[in-house]
Amino acid sequence: MVSIKKISILLSFIVIFLGIYIIVTNSYNLLPLSLLLISLLFFHSGVELLRKKQRGFAYTYFLVASFNIVVLINIFLT
Repeated sequence: MVSIKKISILLSFIVIFLGIYIIVTNSYNLLPLSLLLISLLFFHSGVELLRKKQRGFAYTYFLVASFNIVVLINIFLT
């Protein structure tokens, strides 16, 4: 089974490399995918913080992830 830390590291590397690719190629078509992956990373970090009993930070991460998803839906609808 894949550990929580490995998922977090994998998502981080994917977001970093996707961001570098977007900047180098000036192809902004992949920006919504990057925003989705960042939202998943924030959600994952929030779950991890809930397990560590740090509720204040976890709720902040959930709020940021929710806001990113709302922005992503707005991007897809326009």
